[in-house]
Amino acid sequence: MNAERAFDDITGALADVFDFPKDERASPAIKKDLYTKLYYSQGTAAEKNLWLADIAKTQNMKHETAVAEYNELKKKSDKARTEKPYKPLQTKKSSPVYDRPAKDPNVETPEIVEPLKTETLKDLINRKIAPIQWIVKKILAEGLSILSGPPKIGKSLLSLCLGISISSGKRFLGEYEVERGRVLYCALEDSDSRVQARSIEMLDGADENDLALVEKTLILRKTENGGIEQIETWLKEHPDAKLIIIDTMAKVRKMPGRNSNSYLADSDFMTPLQALALAFHVAIVLVHHNRQGKEANDQLDVVSGTSGLTGVSDQIWILKRKSRKEKSATLEFIGRDFDSDEIAISMNDKLQWCYEGPAQEIQVTGERQDIVDYLSKHAPKIFTTSEIALALEKKVSAVSRLLGVLVRDEIVLPGGYGKYYIAKD
Repeated sequence: MNAERAFDDITGALADVFDFPKDERASPAIKKDLYTKLYYSQGTAAEKNLWLADIAKTQNMKHETAVAEYNELKKKSDKARTEKPYKPLQTKKSSPVYDRPAKDPNVETPEIVEPLKTETLKDLINRKIAPIQWIVKKILAEGLSILSGPPKIGKSLLSLCLGISISSGKRFLGEYEVERGRVLYCALEDSDSRVQARSIEMLDGADENDLALVEKTLILRKTENGGIEQIETWLKEHPDAKLIIIDTMAKVRKMPGRNSNSYLADSDFMTPLQALALAFHVAIVLVHHNRQGKEANDQLDVVSGTSGLTGVSDQIWILKRKSRKEKSATLEFIGRDFDSDEIAISMNDKLQWCYEGPAQEIQVTGERQDIVDYLSKHAPKIFTTSEIALALEKKVSAVSRLLGVLVRDEIVLPGGYGKYYIAKD
């Protein structure tokens, strides 16, 4: 009867309440919950007195008042437990739906397990289902997405560009068609002044009405402490919503316990957000970081966390940039509803990311230019393929293929078998 229960954690409950903003800590429901957890706790009388002092502090009341109210609750609870210590377990019935014992033996209503709801594939293919709603054509659909990359590489600027594109109806990156609608921009790592400066820079005197459908917030609760409910309420109040950006994921996620299963913790965090996005037909984009120093053949492995994050996600964008000083970068798209792709983008003087073309083509063009620049610098000297590859730190086979194209286009001249040059003039 005196065994410790899972809901006896008064210290954890107090810590959660103190995490709330000061003006949200006091409420009858919170106070009753704290008194109940204190009642079932296994602490000494001295410890309970200290906890009561903390409860009084959260509720903006005197310590003596908290003691009196707690003693009244304790008196009633002791009497109830004496008269009816436990509710007898019900006999299991032979029925498609079974009653099973509730986790708390004092709970009056047993937890009901519903029967499975099934549908034949024949019925499924003949049922009218709304098509997937694209927020950005062919690269971002309704559902839960991750935008990942190393720190300070331009993810926040890219997400702000995305938000402005959706709110204005203008092409994302100047290339991709969008579905215009309202945007919730949760800039949880930025200040008002930074968001203001970036927005002004991106518009550069353009129509400010493009920002009228972007709603910004710098504060969002952890998803386990009311964040999901906050987002759901906003979505219900704004039926024209299309996109929610949360920058960054870490700001809305409660850290899992030391002994918790990391995969299950990641999956449990993502699942309610995904369900919310699909229920309201919007895209929720979580800005996240890559795993430090991680190189992998599978790009999903560079995203920080377990496969519980990437497995639940409907789309994943990975931003890559060789150096923070460079204006060019690549953006890889991986999703359930479209073929994976990688594009080259660059940042202009207005802090806007712009489309440059397919990443592979841009990379090849750049590598050709490297060869031309090297031969022009040393013109009219003749070099072998191996010498050029060594100087540019590239594979001989790759340089050989590029030289063949350059000779065909009469940009580079052959200087004998396996040798090449560019004329001085």
